[in-house]
Amino acid sequence: SYTYNLYQHLSTTTTQPVTVVMNDAYSSWGDFMQHLSGNASPTNSLRDHFDCVILSPGPGQPACSDDMGIVLEAIRSNSDIPILGVCLGHQALGYVYGNDK
Repeated sequence: SYTYNLYQHLSTTTTQPVTVVMNDAYSSWGDFMQHLSGNASPTNSLRDHFDCVILSPGPGQPACSDDMGIVLEAIRSNSDIPILGVCLGHQALGYVYGNDK
């Protein structure tokens, strides 16, 4: 899949391990952050765990929460970390920041 093509490429160019998280693997953003934090008190920011975020392709529509899983909240909660959106990920960035077209 395209997501794993990105994963393979990034794995050859980064010094830190690349982590793929499926948008529907967690029931909420809080559940995902709790998983990342383990026994520590969870924060809302990915900055404590990652250098950047890449949001991969769909399918779906950014306005449909069932299609997006935790993606929209990931964007809203992480203005302090670089985020690159590819295809639907790019549409999601636009949607969160006010483009409703």
